[in-house]
Amino acid sequence: MTRTPGAGALRWGVHPLLLVVLAAAAAGGQLEDLLPALLAVTLHELAHVVVARGFGLPVSRVELGPAGAHAEVPGLAGEAGPVQGLVALAGPLENLLLAAALETGGRALGWAPARLETFIHLNLALGLVNLLPVAPLDGGTLLRAYWGGRIGYRAAARRTRRAGQALALGLAGLGLLAAALGRILPQVWVFAAFLYWAAGVQEAGPAYWVARDLALRPLAFRRRPVWPLEDLAVAADAPLRAVLAAMRQGRVHRVTVLDENLQVLGSLMEAALWEGLTRYGPEVPVARLLAPPPLR
Repeated sequence: MTRTPGAGALRWGVHPLLLVVLAAAAAGGQLEDLLPALLAVTLHELAHVVVARGFGLPVSRVELGPAGAHAEVPGLAGEAGPVQGLVALAGPLENLLLAAALETGGRALGWAPARLETFIHLNLALGLVNLLPVAPLDGGTLLRAYWGGRIGYRAAARRTRRAGQALALGLAGLGLLAAALGRILPQVWVFAAFLYWAAGVQEAGPAYWVARDLALRPLAFRRRPVWPLEDLAVAADAPLRAVLAAMRQGRVHRVTVLDENLQVLGSLMEAALWEGLTRYGPEVPVARLLAPPPLR
């Protein structure tokens, strides 16, 4: 099977909250202690990049944040479930395997025992935390990929968003409890704030994911020549956004347009949906997409 090479320019970014954490660590004389965490996060994300590019997927940007990092992989949601799963699992598995390797043979590196133990614990924590099934962590990506093919993009994003924000509120509650007991844990507050914000971003995600998948479908079809076909019956006056909301991940969709008497007016494939979205926007009635485009 021919795959498009995943090589290309890779942009790196830093989330503002990570800069806040770095500044606080520097002010408290703890910057040196934070560097192993940055190394663990960077290696975690590089594992995602390597596996994604190994499958021929482009990686456009990597952003480091206080809760980890995020690699933007356009078209990943259009890939088969095993591909999505392997890309999402690559980061946590790298951390866990590295921790295991350092635990068994790390002393040969000559690191101070305390430093080595800290780095092992960091990798264990990063790997296990990222496996939590909440957005925007890798476990949330796995869960969204599973649900996206069963209940649709929007419902899958809603579930992972709620799970992520529930975890963030739980962490904030732990921070309050610790403060009431006389112990201030700023890292917990920063992580909870970032997690709540990042999970909320998922709310705007489904429309973008659907549009992105429609745009990249020809490329994905060349890489994966056989797809499940899903039929949707849609009222003629329904807006295009209603069709996009009903679409499910990992499928090619065929839309049958019906009038008020349930008579078939015509059918639309995804190429027509994408053209209608770019030409008229998401509020256009689907029946209008059956008509030939106006002459220019």
